[in-house]
Amino acid sequence: MASELVEERLKDMLLKKQFNELSNLLLRKYPNKIDMVIKFLKDKNPMIRGNAALLIGLIGEKNPDIVSKAVPVLVKIMKKDNVAVKTSVVIALGRIGKGKITLVSPIVPEIIKFLKHKSPAMKQSAIVALSHIGSIYPGVVKKAVPMIIAMLDDPDPTIREKAIMAIGLIGSANIHMVKEAIPILIDLLSDEDSLVRRAAAETLGILSEQHPEGVRTAIVKLLKLQAQGEIWYVKEMARDVLQDLCSKLGIDIRLIAKEKQVL
Repeated sequence: MASELVEERLKDMLLKKQFNELSNLLLRKYPNKIDMVIKFLKDKNPMIRGNAALLIGLIGEKNPDIVSKAVPVLVKIMKKDNVAVKTSVVIALGRIGKGKITLVSPIVPEIIKFLKHKSPAMKQSAIVALSHIGSIYPGVVKKAVPMIIAMLDDPDPTIREKAIMAIGLIGSANIHMVKEAIPILIDLLSDEDSLVRRAAAETLGILSEQHPEGVRTAIVKLLKLQAQGEIWYVKEMARDVLQDLCSKLGIDIRLIAKEKQVL
């Protein structure tokens, strides 16, 4: 009876997407109930299946061995379930791979294939999964990088944004793999979508940690994002990245602004 009550409580929390609370509860109070969550991957309710996958990924990122037996089940679902569930599964596998790459390395090529899926949601989940893995093991996702860079030109702004953030995460681990994307990212500071502009500024800031000279040509555009009637969250990101970049390069922002008559 107690076990049934715990199961109902976990299911209810899954439906409410209380992932952080669930993760803490399972790791601290019910570590022997991880198997129950794995069982939820076969639940008749697709929302339970998808949310269980996301929870397993969240746990697996920091405690991969605890969820290792879930990986074969996740792989099976990834190949057979509906798109809504599969997107969650792919992201979960990416998180687990970030925690311990040997658990998912055989199926990374399958995840890369999803970058060409007809569903935008599947493309996005593949980008996110590969960015998780690539942030720690960039060499494992090397074949995906040219495809992700090509997606910077995707007509879907959400895919452009996800691709930008992935380049930042992969580039933080290996700048040489994404250097060719820097001029495109600078162009995307003028993108029509504000979230894309913000992501481009943030990622250029990340890449400048290792390659400030390569990002130098973004200075004027970053200045313009502050001078124009820009949305506040783009302005704030541009300001922070610009200050950090100019500090690294030993450049006085005020002199550049005066010279270019930007501010």
